[in-house]
Order: sequence, then structure tokens, then C-alpha cells
Amino acid sequence: MGFSSQVKEKTYIASARRCCVCKKFKGRNIEVHHIEPKADGGPDTFENAIPLCFDCHAEAGHYNPKHPKGASYSPKELRAHRDAWYKVVADGKVHSENTQATHYYYLTNSFDIVSEIINGDFSEFPLDNVKLVENDLHRFLKSTKEFKNGIARESDIAGDIYKSVEDYKNKHKDAKEIKSRWGSSHWERNITQEEIKNKLAPIDFISHYMHEYGADLSDIAEVQFNEHECVDSCYETYYLRRAKVAFLALVNNGDETIVCDSINEVYIDDNKFVEVGTIGGDERSFNLNKIPLSPGECLLIPTCVVLTPFEDYSYQPEKQLTLDRVKSGETQDTRKICIDKLAEYPTIGPFHKIASMNIEANNSNTELEFRPLLTNNLLLISRYWECGSCPHLLIRNKGSDEWLYIGELFSSEPNEKHKYVIDRNDAKFKDAVSIKIIELENEITYIDRICIDGCVTNKNLMLNIDEEIEINVEAISIVEIYGSYILFKDIEYKKSEKIKYQKVYHLLMDTNEKHLTNKVSAPSEAWRFLPGASPGRVRDR
Repeated sequence: MGFSSQVKEKTYIASARRCCVCKKFKGRNIEVHHIEPKADGGPDTFENAIPLCFDCHAEAGHYNPKHPKGASYSPKELRAHRDAWYKVVADGKVHSENTQATHYYYLTNSFDIVSEIINGDFSEFPLDNVKLVENDLHRFLKSTKEFKNGIARESDIAGDIYKSVEDYKNKHKDAKEIKSRWGSSHWERNITQEEIKNKLAPIDFISHYMHEYGADLSDIAEVQFNEHECVDSCYETYYLRRAKVAFLALVNNGDETIVCDSINEVYIDDNKFVEVGTIGGDERSFNLNKIPLSPGECLLIPTCVVLTPFEDYSYQPEKQLTLDRVKSGETQDTRKICIDKLAEYPTIGPFHKIASMNIEANNSNTELEFRPLLTNNLLLISRYWECGSCPHLLIRNKGSDEWLYIGELFSSEPNEKHKYVIDRNDAKFKDAVSIKIIELENEITYIDRICIDGCVTNKNLMLNIDEEIEINVEAISIVEIYGSYILFKDIEYKKSEKIKYQKVYHLLMDTNEKHLTNKVSAPSEAWRFLPGASPGRVRDR
């Protein structure tokens, strides 16, 4: 039968139409959930009812006492959430209107980003109008030169070089061969304390920190040997732990100023690699001295430094992301992610487990509760050099407005001459009416010449980052493109399949939504013999 209208109305009043778990005002977007499942005999009574938003209701419904995997809500926890929230409403500590303040956790993937944030530079942060809370973690990061200067190592370390596999196995008789499902092999061995002390700790802050505080050697780094077919020698690689800094961002999305009074948190500062999901610790209130947060402003709170696995492949990126060029010349992306087993990852340094914040809004005092640092409100900020992917080729087929990605135009390394042929007899070009050549990276593409059906139509074209050429090929049989690319000055060469496909996805999204920018002007005579080309998108050299 379900809950009666009287029971539902009573729960709405008791909760002020807010979800009893996330505490957000939901209005009509709220449901009454059976704490003890109805299928197990749970009654349709007020005592067995809890109002939840759609998201929290979905999570609560996944609990199974026979197989309690994950962190789903148990009946006991739901009842505790409900009773605590009903008391807040009954005591008049929450206003019936929404404060319209939202929060997310931002996880950094670059020490450059951390360095900018803790030194008060928010020009490249994804949110505008940022105010930073200077807590114990901020002081820890500020006093640690590797974070302060953005020089902590973000790549693995190459080890000793060997002439052959036999040479390596003779030196390291304890190494174990590990075969992949494709039949290839690599070798692994235990790392020694001397290696960490003498090779890793002097140049890697995280290895130094973990070694100083007595972490197990196997937790600090892994060492592997791989046989490389494309070089004359083979070498070991030290795979390091990655450190990411988490920040809680509170954003005022309303029309009125809110005043941030104090933070209620569980504080851990024992430097013993406690896990993100650790329960317990010293509870305290952290005074914010009434920081005003105007509409659109963000309060950024340093939370913890998380150590992620060696290869850092533990999370699966969501499709939605934003990409920006930053002043260093790198690319920065921000995306929603879901990190598997985040609660089990260790932390280093001060850990602020922020539970709630006392704020003044709408002429009343409110305790705004925060979700823990888990996976349902987590955003990753990455930054990296994007070199070595060379210009990319897209096509648009007859009868379609959508651009399709074909691949790299010049797949050789920088400065090498290359030729790319577009042949109408090739199935993927059969219905093409337009092609687009786009330079995505911090490099310069030089197109020496373009030949259309055996005739040289243009020479000496140059593409900088985000510049493009578009050619109408509807009545053309063969297009031959000759050229190469070089890196910008002082840019490190880095060819990464992961980076390339991240960029390509965003490129297609932007291209098909017609959001490409930064087109450059060019003399019209540059396109004199190029049928269907779009002027103003390439420059001569």
C-alpha cells in the first residue's frame, strides 16, 4: 500500500523538505523511503520513514544485509541521519528556504596546480572568485618546498641500463618474470632500502616522506624491468606513488551573501598514512572569522594529500570534461571521476575530514553538512604537456554535419618529413565531402605542399596551436599532404596515447558544437588554388 499522505506530510514538515542524508532542500523532488525495507516486513509508519532526495534514495536502496558490500546506507545509519536532522529542524537551526550553496571536492593531478593555489594564484583554477582557507594542511603545503615550488616529481624514474635480459637476470636472480595475456614479459623484483634512500628519496619528495615516516618499502615504489625492441638497451623503471591534494570547494549559487562562521571537522595529524575512509579522530570546530561569500564566490578548503597507486589507472574518467590552455603552455582538464576504492587510499600530512559548516544565510543560522571525500562529488584537475601527437585529420561525410576523427596526419616524431594520402577508393574516405586538419598541441605544423589530383595547389603553410585548414574534397579523387611538425621552444617532447585520446574526444565535441576559436587571418592569395578552402584559418610562412 505504501505510506499514507498523512505520514508523508508529517515527514516533509519534520525535514523541512530537505533530504535527511545530504541535507539539500529538494522541494517536490523528494521521496519517502522505508528504513526497514517493506519487502522484509517494514511498516508504513512515520517511525519507519525517512525523506530522501532521488540520488540518496537510489543509494539507500542498494543496501543488502546479507551481502553488505561497499558503503551503502544501513537502516541503523539512515535512522541516525533522520533523527539528527529532525532535531536540527525542530531546534530552528535551518531555514526553510534553500541556501543554494553547493560543494565539490577537487583533486589535483599536478603539483604546479597545488603550488599556485597555496600561493594564492587562482587564475587557472576552474572556479572564479576564490577565497582560500588557511588551515593546518595549507601550512603543511606552504612549508614544504616541493609543493610550494611545484617541483615534486610527477613521472617515474629510469633505473640502470642493461645490455640484455640475460645480463639483467644474472645481476638480479630474485627477479620474477610476469607474462601478460598478449605473451609479452616483464620482470619484477623487491626494491631495497638502499635504492629508496640513495636513488629515489633525494629526487622524489613522496618517496622521501614515506621513507622518513617508516612506510613499507613495497608501498613506496615498485621496480620493473622491460625489454625494449626499439632501443639498443634495456632498463629498469621505478614506479612511484603519486600524491594528489584534495580541496573542498563551497560555491554560493544563490542571490544573497552567506557568511561562513566555522567548520566542524574530524582532524587527523599523525603522519602515519591513515586511509581516506578512516573512522574516528579528534573532533573540533575551526573558526573562519565570519568569511562573507558573495553570490558566485567560492570558498576553497585544503582537505588532505592522497597517495594513489603506482600506475594511477584506478579511476575511470567520465565523458564530460573541460579543457583550457594555461599560461605555462600546458593543457589543463577538469572532469568528473569515480575512483575505485578511494576510501582505502593512504594520506600524508594533516587530514581535515570536514563534516559541516555553520553559516548565516537568509537571516538565520544554518549548519550546512558536507558529503565525505568519496566518489559521488569528485572532480579531477589534470595538467600536462601535449606534444608529439602532431596534427589531426577529421572528415565530414555527405549528408551529415558531424565531423569524424580519422587519426594523426604526421605520425612520425618532430622534424621528420611525412606524406599523407587521402584516396577516394579508401572506404573511410568514400563519402567524404570535407576534410579538416587541426593542430592541437604546443607545436607548429609545416605543410610543405598539398597536391590535389596530381596538381600542387598550395605551398608553405603553417599551423600553430588550435589553428586549422578545411578543404572541400567532394569532387576530388586523391589529396596528398606533405609536411612535418616541430615543438615550440623549451617544450619537452612527450608522446602519450592517453593524452591524445583525451584531446581528440574534446576536439570532436568542440568541432561538432562549432566552438573552435583562435582562427588566424591569412592573405587571401594563400588559398587561390585550394578549392572549397576556408580563408582565415591558416598562415603562410
